[in-house]
Amino acid sequence: MRHAPRVRLLALLLIPLLQACPPSRCDADGDGVEALRCEGEDCNDASAAAFPGGDEVCDGVDNDCDGSIDGDDASGQPTWFRDADGDLFGDSGDTLSTCSRPAGYVAEAGDCDDTRTLVHPLATEVCNGVDDDCDGSVDGPDAALPSIWYADADGDGWGDASAPTESCVQPPGTADAAGDCDDGDPEAYPGAPEFCDGVDTDCDGVLDGTWFRDADEDGFGDASQPTDACLPPAGYVEDATDCDDAAGATWPGAPELCGDGADNDCVSGHDGSCGSVGAYTHAELPRLLDGSEHLVEGIGMASGDFDGDGVDDLAVAHLGPDEVVIYRGPFSRDQPPTELIRLPDPEGSSPGGFGSTLLGADVDGDGQDDLLITRSHPASLSGEQSVTLHLGPLVDADADAVLRAEGVFGFGHALALLPDTTGDGLPDLAVSLLDEYPASGWWSGGLYIFAGPLEGDLTLDDAVGSLAGWTGGLGWSLQAGDFDGDGLSDLAAGVPASSGQTGHVVVLAGPLTGDLGERLVGTVLGPDEGSHFGGGLGLVGDQLLVGGLWTGTAAPAAWLAELPWDGAELNAELPITSGALGIGASSGLGPIAARDLGDFDGDGAADLVLAATNPSSTGGTLAIRPTFLDEPGSPITSLVGPGWPAWPGWLHAPGDLDGDGFDDVLLCLVQGYEQDGQGLGVLWGGPGL
Repeated sequence: MRHAPRVRLLALLLIPLLQACPPSRCDADGDGVEALRCEGEDCNDASAAAFPGGDEVCDGVDNDCDGSIDGDDASGQPTWFRDADGDLFGDSGDTLSTCSRPAGYVAEAGDCDDTRTLVHPLATEVCNGVDDDCDGSVDGPDAALPSIWYADADGDGWGDASAPTESCVQPPGTADAAGDCDDGDPEAYPGAPEFCDGVDTDCDGVLDGTWFRDADEDGFGDASQPTDACLPPAGYVEDATDCDDAAGATWPGAPELCGDGADNDCVSGHDGSCGSVGAYTHAELPRLLDGSEHLVEGIGMASGDFDGDGVDDLAVAHLGPDEVVIYRGPFSRDQPPTELIRLPDPEGSSPGGFGSTLLGADVDGDGQDDLLITRSHPASLSGEQSVTLHLGPLVDADADAVLRAEGVFGFGHALALLPDTTGDGLPDLAVSLLDEYPASGWWSGGLYIFAGPLEGDLTLDDAVGSLAGWTGGLGWSLQAGDFDGDGLSDLAAGVPASSGQTGHVVVLAGPLTGDLGERLVGTVLGPDEGSHFGGGLGLVGDQLLVGGLWTGTAAPAAWLAELPWDGAELNAELPITSGALGIGASSGLGPIAARDLGDFDGDGAADLVLAATNPSSTGGTLAIRPTFLDEPGSPITSLVGPGWPAWPGWLHAPGDLDGDGFDDVLLCLVQGYEQDGQGLGVLWGGPGL
């Protein structure tokens, strides 16, 4: 209570101050014009710069209260320059002045060509006949990517390699090619005529001439025995292309002689096709396995050094009981093979397809062969679809990694090892999927890429690249290779189609990741409907070997095609060769092999295996022909069989099984799924089969 008089005194002193300080309620910004709320004319009573008659400037405010913000009458409008090519530099001759930047205009001028995005003041000057950096100089001394020119004092078109100069255009007195060994002599340059004058006029480092020893006097010399002289010494010739200077019957273009073991013509690397050396029926073919232990032996096969002893072994898939048995190499014609290890079907209660596709390869890049086993055709969709990996050397039946697919049919129908398609230096794996049997008509397929190293349990979701839903059986056959030479693995996939459709092959370029449809770079179309073109794939040099059926005879046939690129589409024409016998009706599609597999007759040349089976008639045919496509000749041997299986891995060429110098062929033999006449047949290579 004693403080009340003091409080009342302070209040009385503040009253005059409070009455003098507040601005006018109708002119809050103090610009002398009352606000619209007080029936005045100030359109913005929060800004002293806005009132009727004010100066309009570029500030985002309606300064003169004419209803227009930063209008055409605003002062201080910046100048904008037209940027037609979008390089952020505009044409100084095409301008607009406005407070805000119009679309297509920029603040920086100086573009000397507003039609080219790569031409502007900050561009790099390159040798292209254009003033790239807009400095007024075309291809000036600062230009990048100049050509190299060489001083050509004698004007012979060849320059001195020790006197180079860089320039966008050719300076006078220069040449674009180096290599002149005497730039003061116009008669001396690479490729000039050589004379016996003591001068190296052709710049090959040799005076006058070079001659080559012709010991066998066939007119062709040995490139490893040259001599320099004006005239040829006795026993020397100018030609240096003899591939065997100790054999008078061997020179470029000589007649090829069968059976002499010599490459007579110095071109093909063989002694010619020695003609037919045997023909067999199903019952006559020798057996490596006699069929006494399993219902079907050899539905899938693969070779590799699985135990690490330096000798190739053989993995063979069997039905009834379903298992993969690895037999230890080497092998003999007279003794049954020795078992190394047995790998039983993990889904033994649901038989059908365990090991139908096997792949022996170094999957993890450690230098040791590994084994991949497919389980792709179970008795029902309830059975597991899988690809199991067993890392070598194999010591037990436990898988090191398992790729699983649920609710599909035919996962792992074909496998291909990709040495590196993702760019990480590790091997990768391509797996195809066929979700219907081919005889059913509209069957579809897909591809999945799994990045190495493969570890643990994996599913389709772990694939780094995929392509699914294609009709016609995408991935019935696979062939890997670096087709474009970029160091990444590419992939060719057969799409053999069903009856009434044209088969084809698609080529996918690495890196094979993401949507593989975006990696499609070429297509090879089959010759006509029903040919099942793409049923088998291989490589012969840099050409793609494609297997199918020759529709005139339903015989297995092979085509060669250069791999197409850049979206190219190539139409196959006549096959390079076909088997002598057909398989009858071609409504069903079993395995069609067309592969450059080995030297079966010992002539020094790899031979081509043509084979097919027909599921609808349980018949098969096989022929082996030389791969010297300019010398077709007769088949080396042929086979016919009443009951070969429609499994992808029924035929295998393991190389020289018995060590006699001739490659061999293995064939699964089925005859009505009965014991008699079945087993794993072997076509032992060599003359006199």
